[in-house]
Amino acid sequence: WRDCLLDCGATLPFHADDPEVYALQFPDAAALEGTILHSLTQLYLPANQPTTYDKILAYIQQFYAEPLTLQQLSQVFHLNQAYLGQLIKKSSGLSFHALLNRIRLEKAEQILQNNNTISIKDLADTLGFTDAYYFTRVFKQQFGQAPSEYRRIHETNHMPKR
Repeated sequence: WRDCLLDCGATLPFHADDPEVYALQFPDAAALEGTILHSLTQLYLPANQPTTYDKILAYIQQFYAEPLTLQQLSQVFHLNQAYLGQLIKKSSGLSFHALLNRIRLEKAEQILQNNNTISIKDLADTLGFTDAYYFTRVFKQQFGQAPSEYRRIHETNHMPKR
């Protein structure tokens, strides 16, 4: 019970090292079992489960570098393609492609901040963009500068001081 509560991030009703003291407050084993079952049931109520959108977002975040399409996602999640697009739009405020690009661009930003040697073409390929020119255009729309400019500015801002 303790491990299950901890795995789910729930607050323990007792000190983590001392569940036996907590058990002493119940008149019998049946009362303790009832409390345990109730708390476990509460953990697994639908409100505590990831939503379909959360699962879709996690999938996109994991496979952003793949050539993802809405059709592929609809097959993975067994949802109608039109419904899936509407769900993404309603939940994120973005179309599927805009959400995918946002995730890819967040990764691009991280890579550019930590790697000053990767070529823009290789970066675009790594992120799942099929065209470096398109990647550069999308990056510039998001950040107001080309990836190479972004890297140069970031590089100069974080160079060691002498």
